[in-house]
Amino acid sequence: MHTLLNEGPLGTDPGPVVSNPPGVELAFTCACAAVVAAGLVAMLVHWRRSGSPVGVLVLLGGMLACIQEPMVDTLGNMYIPPSHYTLFTTYGREMPWFTPFGYGLYFGIPMFLYIRAAQRGAGRAHFQKLFAGSFALELVFELIAVNGGFYTYYGDQPFRFFGLPLHWMTLNMAAAWVAGAAVYKALPHLPGPRLAAVPLITLCAITCSYYAQGWPIFSALHAATPSPALSAVASLATAALGVGIIQVMIRILSTSEVPAVAVPAKVVA
Repeated sequence: MHTLLNEGPLGTDPGPVVSNPPGVELAFTCACAAVVAAGLVAMLVHWRRSGSPVGVLVLLGGMLACIQEPMVDTLGNMYIPPSHYTLFTTYGREMPWFTPFGYGLYFGIPMFLYIRAAQRGAGRAHFQKLFAGSFALELVFELIAVNGGFYTYYGDQPFRFFGLPLHWMTLNMAAAWVAGAAVYKALPHLPGPRLAAVPLITLCAITCSYYAQGWPIFSALHAATPSPALSAVASLATAALGVGIIQVMIRILSTSEVPAVAVPAKVVA
């Protein structure tokens, strides 16, 4: 291990940052990739049976959304240590290869589950169970990632649970629900080749959700005169916004009117 002291964004110092050994980072990357691969297999099976590639497209869009990770990290005071396997660097931040797989886990796979449930006409009770299940799974993943040293949250972020600021749970979860509802409602308007817009819709919805919900805590963390009280109020506001957004998305997804699924047009010889 090596310790690096890096100057953080907007004048905030994340403090001493310890990078994991290459083997540990590679193992974590492979573990994330394995879960995404399992999800991809399920999506390919669904594609073959239904004729709709929506699952593969939302997974692709979710993984592509990692391009905005440096921006949300900068505003939300999250820091990924220098990587041994860097995918890209922007805003002075190295994004490792586990980033797109993490996004596939956080967004692509949950979105597929939400959309499939909505297409089957699931009610609110079912979606509330999905909400609880996704919360539990994300909490486990976040605790492993944070306490395993794969990334860290710094600055005056209140309500930490083993190093995890709890408002980040709703920030991440709401983005998946917003993107899932956006794609679900767009499907009837995307016949044939227009389905290619699904990854872009996913990317844009995830990005918009982070900033629509995160502005209270982002503003408090970078206020001219930050304070623990201000951060605490902003954290609660961010979490409340997230829960409210998720509940609205559940109402949208659990509507009794099930839109038709756009299937690519067949070519007639």
